[in-house]
Amino acid sequence: MTLCESSEEKASPTKLIAYRKAIDNLDNDRKWQTDTAVGKRIGLYKLSGELGKGNFSQVKTGYHELTKGT
Repeated sequence: MTLCESSEEKASPTKLIAYRKAIDNLDNDRKWQTDTAVGKRIGLYKLSGELGKGNFSQVKTGYHELTKGT
């Protein structure tokens, strides 16, 4: 186990693999990069429907890529 790995990462390799795939997609996948450029994605969150709008902001629903939760 290296200094960067926690005991949880060592115990659950599937979580680690999914996380690394997501990070790799952020860096290399053209669709993810396009979605980020046009505002459809922020980090590991994919943005969808607008919940509300104000003078200085917008509130949108975001789904986390790994947990599929909001």
